[in-house]
Amino acid sequence: MERRSAAGDLLQRRHRCIEGGGITTGDVSSVKKEEVESKVSAWQNAKIAKINNRFKRDDAIISGWENEQVQNSTSWMKKVEVKCTGEIFLITKLPPCWVKG
Repeated sequence: MERRSAAGDLLQRRHRCIEGGGITTGDVSSVKKEEVESKVSAWQNAKIAKINNRFKRDDAIISGWENEQVQNSTSWMKKVEVKCTGEIFLITKLPPCWVKG
């Protein structure tokens, strides 16, 4: 909405310059300068938005990878824990002569 109002404002100024009968080079050049500045500003905003979207996509990909690694590690640790718990259980049930002290 901000761009539309700026463009509308520029058109009104241009119309006033022409309608007033006295078009001066200062009026025309200031209007053209404002038009160029508004186009540059719009281009910069679009470029920044595009870069921010790319970083958000990359961040989402990295977060997904990190979550997958955490899940894999947690799963592996649970398997190791179950295996160790089973071995400890078996060692405690061994006859005393088999247990190294």
